[in-house]
Amino acid sequence: MKTLFRNASILKMDDSPIIFGDLVVEGERIGYIGKDSEKYGPFDRVIECNGNIIMPGFKNAHTHNAMSFLRSKAEGENLQDWLFKQVFPREKLLQREDIYHLCKVSILEQISGGITASLDMYFHPDMHMKASEEMGFRTVIQGTVDVDRPAKFIVDSYNEINDKKGLVTFEVCYHAEYTSTPEDLHETYLALKETKSPFEVHLSETQLEVDNCFRIEECLLLNILIVFIYLTMVEFVSIVFI
Repeated sequence: MKTLFRNASILKMDDSPIIFGDLVVEGERIGYIGKDSEKYGPFDRVIECNGNIIMPGFKNAHTHNAMSFLRSKAEGENLQDWLFKQVFPREKLLQREDIYHLCKVSILEQISGGITASLDMYFHPDMHMKASEEMGFRTVIQGTVDVDRPAKFIVDSYNEINDKKGLVTFEVCYHAEYTSTPEDLHETYLALKETKSPFEVHLSETQLEVDNCFRIEECLLLNILIVFIYLTMVEFVSIVFI
């Protein structure tokens, strides 16, 4: 399949100026950018861009795609009430197949806004993978340890999904201090120790969470890449890497 994007404003995301010309895609690769595209024809499809911009897609660095069904629920509530009174009770009603359909809704919305990849933290990674592959959407699934998904499940998911070397990859994550037990933290540590995966966690979203973190007497630390999400209360904490 060879496609010609004609008369586009092409932004390469480096120091070069915008190119006004054509872009040729053959299969899944860009084959040509310039003003002499006809020599690369014939084309299976020609798209007239009328000067509109072609650029690399945006990346959504943190999302919960399947939570699209909760939009506009209980707006204005504080985080803890919103989660424990609105979100978690409704999530308990979800079936595995629901995750697949809800992910597709969110992926469609992101594509419409120019987003072509996301880091998605949720459960049932197989449903996320199915939706992402069908939509041609690059996704980093972030699997969370809990009572139903111990370290072995996370490690098996990590190996199975990443071995495919496709659009979807898998990383280990830890949702938050206020939704996890010491056992969850230990299982997360075991999964990270075996996979050496990058690690993402919600941290310091509210004053209550910060106060609870200070009460934790023991912590397992690993020499890994950590991404902290929603550091809204960062002025109250010190982050130390060992």
